[in-house]
Parts: sequence; structure tokens; C-alpha cells
Amino acid sequence: MLRRMTQLLGDASVTLKLVLGFALVLALSLVIALTGWQALAASLYRSQTLSVLAQLAVTGEELRADRIVYRTLDDEASLKKLSLSIERVDGYLAEVTTRVTVAKPLQYLQSMVSISGQFKTTLKDVPALVKQRETAREQLKQSTIDGGDALSQLASDLPDQEDQKALDTVEDLRLAIEQAEDRATSPAWAASSLDAYAQAVTDAERSLELAQAAVEKLPVNSSALKNVVLSIRTHLTRLRDTQLNTEKAQNLLEQQLDQLLAQSDLLSQDQTERRNQEAENARTQTIAITAAALLFGALAAWVIAGQIVKPLRRALAVANRIADGDLSHDVQTRRRDELGQLQCSMAQMTLNLRSLIGSISDNARQIASAAEELSAVTEQTRAGVSNQRDETEQVATAMNQMLATAQEVARHAEQAAIAASQANQQTELGDQVVTDAVAHIEHLAHEMARSSQAMLGLQRESQKIGSVLEVIKSVSQQTNLLALNAAIEAARAGEAGQGFAVVADEVRSLAQRTQQSAEEIEELIGGLHSGTQQVADIMDNSRTLTDRSVGLTRNAGDALTEIARTVLLIQEMNPQIAAAAEQQSAVAEEINRSVLKVRDVSEQTAAASEQTAAASIELARLGTNLQQCVGKFKV
Repeated sequence: MLRRMTQLLGDASVTLKLVLGFALVLALSLVIALTGWQALAASLYRSQTLSVLAQLAVTGEELRADRIVYRTLDDEASLKKLSLSIERVDGYLAEVTTRVTVAKPLQYLQSMVSISGQFKTTLKDVPALVKQRETAREQLKQSTIDGGDALSQLASDLPDQEDQKALDTVEDLRLAIEQAEDRATSPAWAASSLDAYAQAVTDAERSLELAQAAVEKLPVNSSALKNVVLSIRTHLTRLRDTQLNTEKAQNLLEQQLDQLLAQSDLLSQDQTERRNQEAENARTQTIAITAAALLFGALAAWVIAGQIVKPLRRALAVANRIADGDLSHDVQTRRRDELGQLQCSMAQMTLNLRSLIGSISDNARQIASAAEELSAVTEQTRAGVSNQRDETEQVATAMNQMLATAQEVARHAEQAAIAASQANQQTELGDQVVTDAVAHIEHLAHEMARSSQAMLGLQRESQKIGSVLEVIKSVSQQTNLLALNAAIEAARAGEAGQGFAVVADEVRSLAQRTQQSAEEIEELIGGLHSGTQQVADIMDNSRTLTDRSVGLTRNAGDALTEIARTVLLIQEMNPQIAAAAEQQSAVAEEINRSVLKVRDVSEQTAAASEQTAAASIELARLGTNLQQCVGKFKV
């Protein structure tokens, strides 16, 4: 069976083999992916179930806290909040019911649903019990108030108001009533246990009974008090019973919550164990499938690779023998796939190469002999053509040099004519510029002379300012002397001259400031006079330099006029030189064209000879190489 499958696989095409291999890999990968996806989905589903159970446990704890708050406050808001919490618990239970299908978890879940129903039933009875308790408390309080009034009336009815023993007896009954009320109205849940609360109320009733008996022995009518005490005892008993019933209901709620949370913990543990077990099973299954896939894939890869690699190796060996030139072996195969077809083609190629190599060997020997004869004739032709080309090349070189020289002379003559024309234009422009410069410099000299005269006037005016300043200084000194004399006269006048003394001081101060300002002005005028003198000296020097510039500019104008005459002579000679150079260049170009034609023909002939010689040599070489190549093959 295996051999038959191997033969069928061997006859199949390479494409089919590769497709089967890749399909097998993809199928194994798909199996592994499906296994992992299934395990992941199961794990996620179980994790979501555990998450719901965790939320259920949290809500149960919140429900317990809400019950404690309601037990303490007994208000409508706490009851409503407690009812909403139990509804949330029912919602979580309904969600878990849709996720659990195994018997044991279903049993836990059904128990939790039953406990939740019992909790709601118990919770419905609690508000009525609380109302009864509060009614009994109010009735006991009213009875206690009536008992106090009755005791007050009884104390006032005593025949002897000074009888302290009788008054103490009445007071003991009052204290017994108050103690009984306190014990009965105190929350039952505050006691260590319900039995302790009931025992405390019973003890208070016994004390009340004993105190009542002592009061009835007093010499006073106690029938009204007896009825009141009976009412108090009745209400005490009722309040005790309602307290006990209420707290029993609260305790029952607590027990039901404990059972609910216990069942929730058991269900969570079960789901956690199942999740862990499913994860372990998934891990084991994935490892097993992966190992099987690897083993099967490796086996399939080995078989398919063998069906492809072995024929390729045989074909490669045949190709290497052909590459080495060994055509003596025949290739035989019975495969019908692409590799078998390749081997058949290589066998046919070997036969064809044998025939071709034989024909090429005969033709190569003939080509080699003909190429040797052609090479000898071509060598003689190439030698003659080479001598002719060398002589023509020398003539062409000489004519090119003469042509280049003539063209260079003509170009230089043309450039000289252009340069002479430009020089003439520039000379005319320079002459005009020099004329303008002479005029401007003469004008500048005239302005410099005027500036010198203005500076002389400025020096005279500054000397006048100095004389005026001397007058100001003299006036300030006289003013200072007058102020001093006025101050002396004011001092002589005593108090009558104090105002005048102040004026004299101000005048003296003004005179001193005027004198200081005059000195500062004098210094400024001195500096101005000095600067004016320096400027006048500079202007004299500038005027001298300007006169010299006028002389130099006039000399430059004369030189430019002489240059212009020389440039005109050059312009008259340039056309003659250019005409002679152009005529010589035309003759040289005509001779050069003829020589170039002769050289081109010689070069073409030489090139053809060289190509023929190279072809002959190449042909001989190819014939030899062809014989050598053909000799490598074994036919």
C-alpha cells in the first residue's frame, strides 16, 4: 500500500506535491488554532461565570450591610435599599442559571435561589413586626406615664406625709417602673443574646411585682395603681415578645444571608476547579495535537521532499556531467512528473549535443586553415596602407598649422581694430571727463576762496563777542561791589535793613552766577576762536591743493588728446592687415580640405585593412578555440 502511494505521489506533478504539502501544513495549523480557540472560549466563558459569581458575593456582602443598617434605623429608605440589593442578587442568580448546566453546580444554584426566596419572604414579615414593636413601645411609654401620675396621686393621698418609709416605698415602685421600661425598650440586638434580653425584662417584671406588693401594704387606696401596674406589665410582656419576634426574624435573615454566601462560595470554588481542570485539559490537548501535527508534518515533509529532491539530485548530476563535457552517458527514467520530463529532455539534449559537437569539430578545422591564408594576405595590405596614411597625416598636420596661424592673425587684426575703436571712444570720453573735472575743480577753488573769506569774517565776529563779554564781566564785578556795599549798609541799619540785606544777598549771588557764566562763555568763545583758526588754515591748504589739481587735470587732457591721434593711425592700418590675413586663410582652407579628403580615404582604407586583419586573426583564433572547446567533449 505504501509503495503504491509512493509511486502515485512520484508520478504526480511538482505543483500538486507542493500544494499537498502546503495544504497539509495549513490543515494542521487550522486544527491547532481551532483547539486553542475552543480552549480559550471555554476559559473565557468560565471566567465570565466566575466574574458574575464574584459580583454576586459582593452584592451579598452589601446586602448584609444593608440589613444591619435597616436593623439599626428601621426606616423606609433602608428597607428600600435592602429590597434593591436582593433584586440585584436575583438578577445575578438568573444570569448564572443560563451559564451552568452541570448537575452539582445546578444544585448549589437551586439552593441559592431557594434561600433568596426565603429571605424575601422573611423580609416581607419584618416591617409588620417592627410596626408591632413600635406600637408596643408607645403603649408601654403611655402606661409608664400613667403609672407615674398614679404614684404621684398615691403619694399625695398618704395620711402621713412625713412617713419617709412610705415615701421610699412609693419611690422604689417608680424606680422599678422606669427600670422595667428601660430594659424593655432597649434594643434586643444590643444585648449579648435574646435570652439575656428576655431574662432582663423578666427580672424587671419581678422587681416591679415586689415593689407593687410593698406599695399595696401602705394605708392608702391603691386600686387605681393596681390597674395601671397591670397595664404596664401587660405592655412589658407585649413589647418583649415583639422585640424577640423582630430580632428572631432579623437573625433568620442573617442566617439566610450566611447560607446564601456559603452556597455562593461553594459554587465559585466549583467553577474555579472546573476552570482549572478545563485549562489543564486544554493544555494537554493542545500539546498532544501540536506534537501529532509536528510528527505528521515532519513525515509528510520528508516524503514530499524525497519525491522532489532525489530526482533533482539525479538531474543535477546529469547536468554536471554535461557541464564537464561528458556526453558519453545515456539518461534513463520512468517518472512522468516535471522532474521525469526534465530528465528525458536532458537525455535528448545529450544525444543532440553529441551530433552537434561532431559537426562543429569538422567545420572548425576548415575555418582554421582558411583564416590562416586570409591573415597572411591582409597583413601585406595593411603594411602598404599604413605607410600612405603616415605621409598624408604629416601633410595634413602642416596645413592645419598654417591655417590656424592665418586665422589667428586675422582674428588678432580684427580684435586690434575693435580695441582701437574702443580706445578712441574711451579717449574721447576721458577728454570730456577731464574737461568737466577741470571746470568742477575751478568752481571748487572759487568756493574755497569764498569759504576762506567767510572764515575771516567769523574770526572778526568772534573778537567782537570777546569785547562784549568783557563788558558783561565788568558789569558783574560792579554789581557784586554794589551788592557788598548794600549788605554793609543793611547791616548798619539793623533790623530795619534785614529785608534789604536779603535783596543784597540775592543780587550778589546773581552777580556771582553772571560772572561764572561769563567765564564759561569766555572759555567757549576761546575754543570757537581756536577752531575757527584751524578751519581757516585747512581751507587755505585745500585751496592750494585745488589749484594744483586744476594744473594736473589740464596736463591729463593734453595727454589724452595725443593718445587719440595715435589710436586713429592704428585704426587706419588694421583693415589692410585683416584683408591680407583673410586671403591667406582662404587659400590655406582650400589646401587643407584637399589634404583632409586624401587623409580620410587613406584612413578608411587603413581601417578596412585593419578590420580585415583583425577579423582574420580573430577568425583563426576562434577556429583554434573552437577546436579546443570541441576537444573537451567526450562523444
